[in-house]
Amino acid sequence: MLWVRRHISSKGVILALADRELMDKSFEEGELVLRINSFFKGVLEMPEEALADRRGVVAINAVGHRAVAAVVGRGLCGENAPKKVAGVPHVQIFMVEA
Repeated sequence: MLWVRRHISSKGVILALADRELMDKSFEEGELVLRINSFFKGVLEMPEEALADRRGVVAINAVGHRAVAAVVGRGLCGENAPKKVAGVPHVQIFMVEA
């Protein structure tokens, strides 16, 4: 299960996804800090549900093995795009129209 939150703005939807067990945790590696907090806490959904409706999505912020695998599996980013902080994968994707 993933925590899924859709942030609505005048520019579109920011989709925040995080593996369930990562909520309220922080990870540090050198100067990098990854905080999984209320930005991600919305509803619990299966990965396929979370990415089913991407209408209006202008950005995706995914954290955790399952969340990142779901994004990569849908072809929304390449396999080498995700980075890791203290072993936790994350990726930020911005949708750009040409």
